[in-house]
Amino acid sequence: MWIVLLFCFCVVLPSSSQTVSRLSQLGFRPLDSKSAVILTTEQISGQLVLVRKLAGGKIVLSDSLHETGPSYGQFPCSYTVDLTSVTEVGSYILQVPGAADKSFEVSESAYGRYREAPLFYLSQQRCGYNPVYDTVCHTTDGVIVAGPGEGTRVDASGGYHDASDYLRFLITTSYTSGILLTTYKEFPRGWKDSVDGRGKSGANGIPDIMDEARWGLEWMLKLAPSPGVLYHQVADDRDHIYAKFPWRDTTDYGWGKSNGRPVYPATGTPQGLGTYQNSSTGVANVAGRPPCSHSLRIYGGVGAGMRVLRRHWKHGHEICTRWVSRSRAARNPFPTARRIASTRPRGTTTWNGARRNSID
Repeated sequence: MWIVLLFCFCVVLPSSSQTVSRLSQLGFRPLDSKSAVILTTEQISGQLVLVRKLAGGKIVLSDSLHETGPSYGQFPCSYTVDLTSVTEVGSYILQVPGAADKSFEVSESAYGRYREAPLFYLSQQRCGYNPVYDTVCHTTDGVIVAGPGEGTRVDASGGYHDASDYLRFLITTSYTSGILLTTYKEFPRGWKDSVDGRGKSGANGIPDIMDEARWGLEWMLKLAPSPGVLYHQVADDRDHIYAKFPWRDTTDYGWGKSNGRPVYPATGTPQGLGTYQNSSTGVANVAGRPPCSHSLRIYGGVGAGMRVLRRHWKHGHEICTRWVSRSRAARNPFPTARRIASTRPRGTTTWNGARRNSID
């Protein structure tokens, strides 16, 4: 028995020294700046690093390690290897003493192969109708709280679930749609058209990236139903009661299970139900974030946003115009910052029993 225990103990002991190498899993384009990071538990300065062609093993780069960075986690020593001189298209192996070999690609299409991946992530985060699961959720959102119209039901379905919960925020959706529009404006070629506007399989003559941008824009219009009215948040941290699929969310916010969630208007004053309130002093930040009036401004103003939308969406000009007029009307009376509403004190929000910082 002692022999068995000794053997088990020995096989799980970590090595006295450890070296790992890290580089881009996407690969690199030929003219990119390229680098690899080497993390070690011991000094290995002066040791030789090699880059070989995968086919044939020819050495294309040989360099000595020189410590270049701070400690990282369990690794007190870190090194950077400059791979920029490797410009020929092909497959390569990075060899570092004491570390497992790492393969990488140099290709003109290194990034293009993966650029559609974030669109799938966004589609599975959709609220209302979700094309990944082909089902609906939170169709009864929501009920106005903590502001003008309190107790009134409004249509706030749509948009995206936030992080690992099912809250939804104007400020994050505006950023997401703005990034999608800006990306398409700067890099309009090569985007797939494999789904329709609802995210269902089947081309609709519009690049998928623009379909996704439109999903966010249409939800934001619901949050600005008329000039001077602006909602910024749907649901709050009462959502954090248990892990569940969105269509099985039975959280009761006071109107019965699955019977609507709170919709917070941007009031420009401290907000939050119960004892704990945020420190909001205005709405300019959130009202200024819609993609047509903010996110694309640095790329040619509101007109640039209109042109991008109009190219694939006949109502794009109208959408941008409505957003600009409504957000300006809501923004002017309250010229400073907007913060997220919560029912619990900062830093004590509980999610599956774990403490985390609440967003503020």
